[in-house]
Amino acid sequence: MGVKRMRAYLGCVVWGLVAALATLAPATPAWSHASMVKSSPAGGASLSKAPSEIRAWFSEELKVKGSTLRLYDSHQKLLASGGIDPAVAKHDVMKIAAPHLANGAYLVKWHAISADDNEPKDGSFKFSIGTGAQTTKAPMADVPPLQLITPANGAPVKNPVAVVVETPGDIDHLTMGGGMAGMSGMDSGIHLHIIVDSLVFMPPASKLTKVGPSRYQYVIGPLPAGTHTIKVYWADNKTHAAVGPVHTAKCAVSG
Repeated sequence: MGVKRMRAYLGCVVWGLVAALATLAPATPAWSHASMVKSSPAGGASLSKAPSEIRAWFSEELKVKGSTLRLYDSHQKLLASGGIDPAVAKHDVMKIAAPHLANGAYLVKWHAISADDNEPKDGSFKFSIGTGAQTTKAPMADVPPLQLITPANGAPVKNPVAVVVETPGDIDHLTMGGGMAGMSGMDSGIHLHIIVDSLVFMPPASKLTKVGPSRYQYVIGPLPAGTHTIKVYWADNKTHAAVGPVHTAKCAVSG
């Protein structure tokens, strides 16, 4: 056999072995993120009476630590939290023991972490209780109350200026970057605006300090000495226009 034919023959043998080994080698797993496959109540369901529990089933096993299910009303108020159902050995079901729920619209947010690759995924579904609860929209009624607590109007203040607001809503989801950012009527988004004269502040929840029940503080400054006008309100995520009342206070800042 000539040298060229020998080389060609050996080359075929080598590639044949490579192909055989590739066939025998185990395939690299293609990880997929956990997805919700069904829920109870079903997404979009209109119920005649309140459910005793809320459940969500997922496409794969979830990590017990970190996988959560949360129930919100139409004011973005957190009503109840849950997680992996310990009664299901596969850990692919989450549940919430629902509190007493009145007629209205509700949102369930889920955060699922795959047990195989630790990858998180988020999603949500809605349901309503009572006839026509989901089809009735009252955006202004669905905006959570907001009050400017300090500084009081006309009060002297020192630098840096502490602005304290009060709202019963879940502040984690009522600021820029929040998971539900504002959801007035569960469709449009709102977030907190703080205006000092012509300066606009849209603080994330991480920059707000809880200073009491439903009260949060944001520190601004130092500001120049003199009189300043402070406004707080919910703003539309897209237009940044005020949604609901605008609360205003003038304060005299000392050096």
